Formats: sequence, C-alpha cells, structure tokens
Amino acid sequence: MTHPVLPSPALELLHFPASGAAPKGLSKVPPLLFVHGAFCGAWVWEEHFLPYFASKGFNAYALSLRGHGKSEGSEALRDTSLAEFCEDLSSTAADVESEHGVAPVLIGHSMGGMVVQRVVESFDLAALKKGQGASAMVLMSSVPPGGLWGTSLNMMLRDPFLFMQMGALQAFGAGAATVSGVHRAMFTGDTPVDLTAAYLSRLQEESLRVQLDLSTAPPPVATNGTSIPTLVVGADEDAFVPSWMAQTTGRHYHAPCTILANEGHAMMLGQKWQVAADVLLDWMTDKAFA
Repeated sequence: MTHPVLPSPALELLHFPASGAAPKGLSKVPPLLFVHGAFCGAWVWEEHFLPYFASKGFNAYALSLRGHGKSEGSEALRDTSLAEFCEDLSSTAADVESEHGVAPVLIGHSMGGMVVQRVVESFDLAALKKGQGASAMVLMSSVPPGGLWGTSLNMMLRDPFLFMQMGALQAFGAGAATVSGVHRAMFTGDTPVDLTAAYLSRLQEESLRVQLDLSTAPPPVATNGTSIPTLVVGADEDAFVPSWMAQTTGRHYHAPCTILANEGHAMMLGQKWQVAADVLLDWMTDKAFA
C-alpha cells in the first residue's frame, strides 16, 4: 500500500514501507530513493519497483520532482532549472536519512540519473565516505555525464520520427504524441501496445530550461561517485540512451555496467521489469552492502 508524504516544499514522495525480511548478510539495509526521468513522475516506480523492493525488506521511496506528478510547481515548470531539481532530491534524501538513520541509495532513471549524479557530486566527500548523504548511486538508462546533446543527436540520426515525436510531446503535451511513437520510445517491439496506451495519458510536458542545462553543462566530477558503491544499468534496445552510452557512464565512475538484453528505455514499466529490479537487488546484496 502506498503512503503519500508531502515534505517541504510540497513534493510528492511515495513510500512503501519494508514489508518483508531483509536479505541476509547485508552490512546495512539502506532505504531506496527512486528519481524519475523526463515527462513523468514518481508513478513510474509505483506499479512494480516500490512494492517489489518493500517485499524484499527495503523502505522504498519515489520522489516527484517539482512540477511533476502531484508535486507543486507545474506553473513554473518550463523555467525550472536542473539545480532546482537537485535541491528537491538533496532535501528529500536528507529527510529520508533522518527518518531511518541511514543514507539512502539514490536511484535515477534517464533525466533523474543526471539529477542523482549532480547531487552526489555536491556532497562533502568526507561525509560521503562516512556513509552520509548517499549510501550508493544507481544510474538506470541515465543521461550520460556528457549530457543530453549526445542522446539527442543519436536519436535524430537513428530515428528521426521518434525525435520529432519527443519534440511534439515537449511542445504540445501528451495529446500531440502518437501511441506508436511513445511505444518506440519506451518499450521493445514485443511489448503490447496497450501498455503504452495506458501510460500515454500520464505523460506531461518537461522543463525547457532543464533540457538546456542537460545539454550544455560540463560533465559531473567523478570523485564522489567513485567513492561510494555505484552501478550503471543500460538496455540494448534503448532508443534514448544506447548501450554504448551506458558503458561510457560506467567508465566515468569506474563502476560495473549491466546491459539488459531485449529491453527498452522504460525498464521499470515493461514486461521484464523484474529482470531490471533483480540486477539492482543482486548488486546490493552481493556487492554493495555484502
């Protein structure tokens, strides 16, 4: 069961309390804090990942950045900066750490992956090494350290129709995008189109300012990310972040990179969502906190 929490400022924070026994052999059981990508909100984690990880003994949270989901700030979303999204995550992570006495694992998807990278970069290194701020970092189909321009160029050259669909979604909202276009953006071809149709109405516009920030800012300094356990997860059929970009992110942080076979960008919503979830679970239990 989901329990909405509204920290200050008024941000939507979904919490699925731990409902099962924690995996054996963990040195600590940190809470998990999931951050969504562009055009969506915390709801992308609610259907599968939050209840799944709660059943595995983790307190699982998902944040809607300002202007997304049920968070306030939609009226100013187009001018919202990446720094403001980082403030949302930093303050929420501090609240979760205060609640549980353990820093959360920060898990970001797509745009949310860059928010996570910037927040981890901003933490005091000595504090991070003491387990404060973030216990670990997980980047799932994340915007790579080099920014958004590479992913946009890759899409424009490889799939111009999809590139135009994303532009229409940004300019005119979900009503301007076609089910087939969003399907190609989110899922693999063997995923039922009905699944895409169900999610299309929940998509929203995105900040133009953030897209500029993601395209022009220098890469995050890797020092903090390499000082904590870090995992990169990509997908071999990702229309936004091809597998070679995910591998580049892994090299930037000297982190393991798992590429999911026959999987698309929205790995937390597709039919094979548990494969992606188990990659994270196995890494935490076998490597990060063993």
